[in-house]
Amino acid sequence: MLDLKWIIVDEVQDSDEKQLKFLEALKGTQTHFFAVGDPNQVIYSWRGTGPNMFFLIKHRFGAKELTLPINYRSDEVILEAANRFLQFGGKIEGSGERGEKILVRNHYDPFIEAEYLTERIRELHEQGLPYREIAVFYRVQKQAEILEKVFERAELPYVLPAKQKEDEDPVPERPYMIREYVAEGKLNAVSGEHTMEKAADIERQTEEEDAVHLMTLHASKGLEFDYVFIIGMNQGLIPLRCKSIEQEEEERRLFFVGLTRARKNLELSYYTNPTSPGTYETPSNYLRMLPEERLEWEEKPGSESRKANLQKLRKDTRELIREKKQEEEERARLHHENVRRLKLQGFTDWAMQHWTFENDHGQNPQMHLAQRYVDYWPEMRGKNVGLLLWGGVGTGKSFMAGCIANALMEQEVAVCMTNFARIMNELNNAFSGRNEVVDRLCGYPLLVIDDFGMERGTEYALEQIYNIIDSRYRSQKPLIITTNLTLTELKNSQDTAHARIYDRLLELCTPIACTGPSMRKNIGQAKLNLLKTLLA
Repeated sequence: MLDLKWIIVDEVQDSDEKQLKFLEALKGTQTHFFAVGDPNQVIYSWRGTGPNMFFLIKHRFGAKELTLPINYRSDEVILEAANRFLQFGGKIEGSGERGEKILVRNHYDPFIEAEYLTERIRELHEQGLPYREIAVFYRVQKQAEILEKVFERAELPYVLPAKQKEDEDPVPERPYMIREYVAEGKLNAVSGEHTMEKAADIERQTEEEDAVHLMTLHASKGLEFDYVFIIGMNQGLIPLRCKSIEQEEEERRLFFVGLTRARKNLELSYYTNPTSPGTYETPSNYLRMLPEERLEWEEKPGSESRKANLQKLRKDTRELIREKKQEEEERARLHHENVRRLKLQGFTDWAMQHWTFENDHGQNPQMHLAQRYVDYWPEMRGKNVGLLLWGGVGTGKSFMAGCIANALMEQEVAVCMTNFARIMNELNNAFSGRNEVVDRLCGYPLLVIDDFGMERGTEYALEQIYNIIDSRYRSQKPLIITTNLTLTELKNSQDTAHARIYDRLLELCTPIACTGPSMRKNIGQAKLNLLKTLLA
């Protein structure tokens, strides 16, 4: 049994109840626990996190709390501002220089602001500051639309953070499986290494690409830059309108995160004429909370010619945004058509389109493995990893395979889900040659063969089955098989014809035992119970 010596957790304030259970299940009797976090950076309450997480950790793990009061990133002026938004702990002390005052600017609207940012950022770059050391933070993603178009027009390099699925969670669904996952190396291979590789890729990209970073305040967490702009400092935007005290407190913590991303210089701005719905024309109350002696207020009046140029800028930018929206709508339409075409071609039964993860009833204990297969499809395809879903009648094997097929088709991956009975009919009815049928089946990135072993075992049929499987084997393309045959039957075939087929399958496909009660029996029983109720 695995017995870990240490568990080390970074950013522990972002943990939720499910992740705490994960840690508890992973911890052995001799395991030491070490966690690092900041309750002032709890900004994901919608994911189940909260400031009480530190109390829960101390209670469940018997942890001793140590405070690190010195900030080695930001200068003294920025830390003085950040201290005004602290909710937990004492004052943050700095180790750096005093630094320059925080600039506060007023812009008429987001268009003028965007133009100013292009000029100011280019000026900073000409002074020797790399673009990658400059970041623009905003509260909502929609604010980036104007910035993107104005930056593109000015040929100013910028980068947006890579989007990640919110539901991406490497934690096994059942805590009792966790130690087995780690002991067998599954958790490290499926989640940890993959996550680290992605983080390293992003870091390398950041180092290689000299570009300004545009991101929301949420996305800025964990990063740092020499020069930071926080835009849209208006009531109703920073902070957003809040319906509870808890939301107000989290908005303050979010602004604290944004402030402490800056190393040397910080610039804040608000609009006289904001364009975002629900945003007030008044500056944010947060500006009044900042130490007045550390602020430098600047306002630049514009000339008539500059105003005329800005009017054209607004018109051009709005047109670009409209074109972008049309392009997105067209892409969505084409995507919908492609997915519909793939499902028409890939499913032999149109009812299979409803076999999706969204329609899962939760009774199949192996369903999370099917989801993982989809999540890591590029790796599965690259390493030619297939699945052999075996088990009793009604245990959800076909449904699992259908969920995988539907999910990949939604990603515009061509998948064919069929069975050997239909394949044999195609071969028998093929006028132009049986090789074309085999070639077509091998052309799919993923082939799903349902109810393997139910076909007639004639010599001709076995030869065709072997040809299909061998063609997938030689073309290095994954195969998913569902069967009522047991692993014992597959490993110990009594004749050569079946043995060479089964041997290929076991090399191509990773066996997964589908257990649990018969879903068909459960559905039948539910219908019977309903009928009894109606007739009572």
